[in-house]
Amino acid sequence: MERIFQQAEALWNGDPLPEPPTIHEQRDILEEHFALALETYGPERCTTPMRKFGVKYAKLHPQLDAVRAGFCIVKTPADWASVLRTHYAEDGPGCYPDVDDSASGETCEA
Repeated sequence: MERIFQQAEALWNGDPLPEPPTIHEQRDILEEHFALALETYGPERCTTPMRKFGVKYAKLHPQLDAVRAGFCIVKTPADWASVLRTHYAEDGPGCYPDVDDSASGETCEA
């Protein structure tokens, strides 16, 4: 959570943005977010809203298309864990999404 405040402060001060979150930092936040959703909604209902958030988080990953595709087929907590094992196991630099892309409204819905 601290990172978002660093980004907001940099924007406020007119400074360059800090480095985007690493792949492992992203994974840690994804795990925390999922745990909160699981606690709130239970295992049967938490994956639907988290699938949407996974697609949004994927924009920070250097392998956007593969990660987004993985999150789009999540139906169970085990599926979610599989996406994290597959795409977030190896650390590396993250990336910021293109400004034009971030407002696309893109979802998994057909």
